[in-house]
Amino acid sequence: MILFKDIITQNEKMLENIEKARIYCDKNVPVLIYGETGTGKELFAQSLHYEGNRKSKPFIAQNCANIGEGIFESVMWGVERGAFTGAVEGAGLFETADKGTLFIDEINSLPQHLQAKLLRVIENQKVVRVGGTRPHMVDVRLIFAMNDTPENVIKNNIIRTDLFFRLSEYSLRMIPLRDRKDDIPLYVEYCIQKYNRENNKGIRGVTDELYEMMFDYQWPGNVRELMHYISFACTGCTSELIGKDDMPDFFFDFYDDEAETVNVNTVEDISSKIGINGKSYEELMQVYSEVVLRITLEKANGNVSRAARMLKMPRQTLQHRLRKAGLDNQRN
Repeated sequence: MILFKDIITQNEKMLENIEKARIYCDKNVPVLIYGETGTGKELFAQSLHYEGNRKSKPFIAQNCANIGEGIFESVMWGVERGAFTGAVEGAGLFETADKGTLFIDEINSLPQHLQAKLLRVIENQKVVRVGGTRPHMVDVRLIFAMNDTPENVIKNNIIRTDLFFRLSEYSLRMIPLRDRKDDIPLYVEYCIQKYNRENNKGIRGVTDELYEMMFDYQWPGNVRELMHYISFACTGCTSELIGKDDMPDFFFDFYDDEAETVNVNTVEDISSKIGINGKSYEELMQVYSEVVLRITLEKANGNVSRAARMLKMPRQTLQHRLRKAGLDNQRN
């Protein structure tokens, strides 16, 4: 059971989300929570339920991406005996969640013909089991989530407009970790303390070098990715501080892939480094090329592979240019 007080954040926008969500707790209307994978959508959905007036009733969660199109109706509406060969009579998730909350995740993965059927159930608050004719009235609080933006799902006709506006009477946008890096220390501390309790360890934190890398990284997997890395690092850490050597190797692959392109784009910056007076155009281009190579190699800490990605060129091409410029002795 998750409550809003259990959500770890000190970010202003996330705290605003929590305050906004608390207002929705007892509202018997659909809520749409949208944001990237790993940003905490289900945590908010659970909190909406367990701090609302349905908290003593069921909270049922289902991801649309995990239901085959052919069985969606059976899972959601239920099945009557004899509906198909081997069919076993049973209630669907709407009936199971009656008087409680049904959390439907990744609604944007649902085909449109099924979206139309879902919309009808939302509006009528009754389901007819597959193979049956008798409607079952249901009283369900609905919370939807998607890992896309409203603009994109409407613009690209991913979600029917009539369904979208019906399920988004209230909405919450989850903030990606790259836009709330002030929360990174909280998550790191939480993971370390949890690991220490479970394994009787005495890890105190992470090195300044690793913190710098964490704040530099853009976290495409968001909080889930960060917690995975810290849990991994805790397992192999043999000192009081987690260092970069404790991180999984693939973290550095992802980290290097995010290397920014080199920014040497002002006349003043270029002029100060190559000296324009008395040089031909060809000479200037050659010197400029060497300046870019030096700066890139420095930013990449001498890592040729990372430097090549920064310059968007094959590694072999960069090695050739480094040798030609006499800079190959600066790489590693």
